[in-house]
Amino acid sequence: MHLKRKLDHWAGRLQQNTAIKAGQWHAWVKYGKALRLSGKLAAADVAFERAVQEYQGNSPFDLAEIFYERSLGWLAGPEPDHRQARRYLEFAVSYLPGYVDAHLQLARVYLHLHYKGSARTLLEAIKDGPDPRAAAMLAGLYEKAGDDPLAKASLNAAKDKYEKVLETVPYVASDHAVDFFLELGEDPARALELAEMNLRVRPTLVAFEKAIAAAKQAADTTALCRIVDELQNRFPNAKLVGMVACS
Repeated sequence: MHLKRKLDHWAGRLQQNTAIKAGQWHAWVKYGKALRLSGKLAAADVAFERAVQEYQGNSPFDLAEIFYERSLGWLAGPEPDHRQARRYLEFAVSYLPGYVDAHLQLARVYLHLHYKGSARTLLEAIKDGPDPRAAAMLAGLYEKAGDDPLAKASLNAAKDKYEKVLETVPYVASDHAVDFFLELGEDPARALELAEMNLRVRPTLVAFEKAIAAAKQAADTTALCRIVDELQNRFPNAKLVGMVACS
C-alpha cells in the first residue's frame, strides 16, 4: 500500500507539473509504468500510446520496450485482456526478435489462448540462447505433448543454463530458479538452497512462501523452522501456506 501511495503521488506530480514535454517519450514510459503499478491501467495505456506518438527515433530497442511495457498493462488487473496483450507483444518481438522477456511473455499469452503450436515455435526460436527460461518452458510443453526425448533434452539444457547463470549472477537468477528446481527440475534441495539465497536479497512474502514450499518438499524441518522464524520476525502478522509452529 505504501508503494502504491508513492506511485500515485509521483504520477500526480508528474502530470500536474507538466513535466512531459514534446519528444520526451522516455518520460511517458516512466509515467505509464507508475500508473500501471498503481492500478490506473486505462491511464497507463494512454501514457504508452503517447510514448509511441512522441518517439522520434528509429531504434528497435526503444519501440520494443514501449510495446512490451504496454502489454503488461493489459495482463494486469482482475480481467486481463490476453488478445490485446498479444497484439503489443507481437509488435515488441517483431521490432526486436532477440527480446527474450517479450518472447517468454508472448509464449505465455499464446498458451493462455490455446495457441500451443505458436508458443512452441516462439520458444524454439530462442531456446539456444543463454537464458534458461525458454528451455524450461519447452520442457513442460514437450512433456505435455508426450514427447519424452525432447522433454528430457530441454530439461537438461535448462538445468545446465540455470547453473551457468547462477555462477555469474546468482542473485539475479535465484528467484525464478527456485520455481524451476521446485517444479520441473524436481530438485527440492537445490530449490531450498536458492530460496534461502533469494531471501537475502528479496525478503518478500512471495519469497518466503517459495522458501517454505522448498523446505517442506526437501523435508528439511530445520530449514523450515529457520525460515518461519525469520518470516515472523519480519512480518509478525503473516499467515502463509505451509507455516508451522517451531517453538
